[in-house]
Amino acid sequence: PAYLLFEAANSGVVRFAVQRTFHNVELSIPTIYNFGLLAVNFGLLATLAAKAWMRAESTKLHWAALALIFLLMTYDEAAEVHEELARMMRAFVPESPFLYYPWTIAGAIFVIIVAVVYLPFVRRLPSHVSKLFLLSGTIYVLGAIGVETIGSWAIVTRGETLLYYQLSVVEESMEMLGMAIFGFALLIMLEDSERFKLR
Repeated sequence: PAYLLFEAANSGVVRFAVQRTFHNVELSIPTIYNFGLLAVNFGLLATLAAKAWMRAESTKLHWAALALIFLLMTYDEAAEVHEELARMMRAFVPESPFLYYPWTIAGAIFVIIVAVVYLPFVRRLPSHVSKLFLLSGTIYVLGAIGVETIGSWAIVTRGETLLYYQLSVVEESMEMLGMAIFGFALLIMLEDSERFKLR
């Protein structure tokens, strides 16, 4: 595994190169790929929002707000906003091995709010699209918040061991898979948009 190669390497150049394959390191290949997925999905959502706006559909604000959320997620992926939020929250969040990354609390609250607001909207989508929306969201949230919480426990109780890096791979892979499925659903929605209009 890359982790073992990183630990065994004596050269700083080799260690830096190996780190570019780590899922939990910024500006690595996986994180750049994740940024690209978010950016593409933002573009697809913006296109759907523009189409809905031009046709005066009742869902135009839903698409526009979702596009804005993905724009902020894309910015966060590049600027590490949630990492800074975690550092600030540690000052007043109770100590717990599961809250080493306390931003997950705010993330969980945000997910619940979005789910409540968007569930009626998702139900009105074509069934094959709504199922993909729900699948992608479930996978993404379980990775970004669920596995991140387990990773928090791992780094507090075990340190940066192989287990922690394995959990990072699982977390980031679930996020990527969720975004890939979501992008696929958006492409289907764009293809269907001319014959399926939400009023």
